[in-house]
Amino acid sequence: MKFGFRYCPKCGAPLEERTVGDQIEPVCTRVECAYIFWQNSKPCTCAVIENDRGEVLLCVRKHEPDAGKIDLPGGFLEFGEHPHDAIHREIREELGVTIEIEAGIGFVMDWYDGKEVATLNIPFVAHIVEGTPTPNDDVAAIQWKRLEDINRADLAFRNNETILFELYANYRK
Repeated sequence: MKFGFRYCPKCGAPLEERTVGDQIEPVCTRVECAYIFWQNSKPCTCAVIENDRGEVLLCVRKHEPDAGKIDLPGGFLEFGEHPHDAIHREIREELGVTIEIEAGIGFVMDWYDGKEVATLNIPFVAHIVEGTPTPNDDVAAIQWKRLEDINRADLAFRNNETILFELYANYRK
């Protein structure tokens, strides 16, 4: 099965792939249930945190995927969580600071862990209002860099490049 799920999360009966609208989705084979196990993109949020020297804060990833590469701070939204709440929570967890959001700068589709998980990335521009950033949670180290000093090959995930060099760069113009 393409999606890796074999059994219905609602009743436990086997799933089978069926065409639903224009998508192929896992559907419960038990007629009484017929649960459609929708496979949606997972929402994520991140922050382009600026300092007064024109640099942005980048995190060195501690864990796979892309361990050792640089990434914008952020992560997956929890169930029912608003993106604003998620970015504040993620920044506290990863860096131990409080931020103020300046603006939302768009949306970027991407993949996490190869082609296993489709993501909808929601980036914000922000600045620190309290605390000194310290690597916590899944962050191995932090770096402050000007855009022109960032090596694109060092970035984890395609969305970082799009967010930094298209959305953020255009926002700052």
